[in-house]
Amino acid sequence: MDYFKFIGCSPLITMNPAEFLLDLANGNMLDISIPSELEDKVHMGNAETETSNGKPSAAAVQEYLAEAYETKVAEAEKKKLMVPIPLDEEVKAKVCSRKRQWGASWLEQYSILFSRGFKERRHDYFSWLRITQVLSTAVILGLLWWQSDANNPKGLQDQYLNVILLFLLVVYFMAGLRLSAVPFFLSILTVFLCIVAAQGLGLAIGASLMDLKRATTLASVTVMTFMLAGGFFVQ
Repeated sequence: MDYFKFIGCSPLITMNPAEFLLDLANGNMLDISIPSELEDKVHMGNAETETSNGKPSAAAVQEYLAEAYETKVAEAEKKKLMVPIPLDEEVKAKVCSRKRQWGASWLEQYSILFSRGFKERRHDYFSWLRITQVLSTAVILGLLWWQSDANNPKGLQDQYLNVILLFLLVVYFMAGLRLSAVPFFLSILTVFLCIVAAQGLGLAIGASLMDLKRATTLASVTVMTFMLAGGFFVQ
């Protein structure tokens, strides 16, 4: 407010500073004093700088604000920026040191980021819809392969289809297909590693292309190639 008063723009009535700044930015000089330099332009009868109510146009106000900054304060501000800030010798030594000192260890950084991500996405991960989807899918698949016998050809074929379905689950879902603990956790580990690899591939494609349509196309072709050449469809 002191700066605008210095260049001749002051509110004529009590105004909220934010509204005052917005009016100036939009070139609205109602209830705002008109600087003498700008008023002279209006009195000269320039049609481009005058409106129907005798006030300067928005373009003229904005041009005046830019000129006032350049002529009255720009040089002084630039000189302030050029003045070096004195640094403490200890701080200077740390900045110039080749061995960078991190404020937190790798484990602390990982813990903080993991906690932040969990807090941000916990409503998505633990929503009733997501939990219902995972549990219902696991129950249905568990019932389909309940007590399947791998000793006869029919049961062996079912087990083979089970492997194919597990491959599809790695791409889309997460579910345990066995009752014993070791195969279940190995399956979870496999799914987790596949998810990490898929996310890494997605980040790499997105960072290299930076275009949604192109990245989606390349990702679809790449994933489809991996799926077809993974050994489940072509031996």
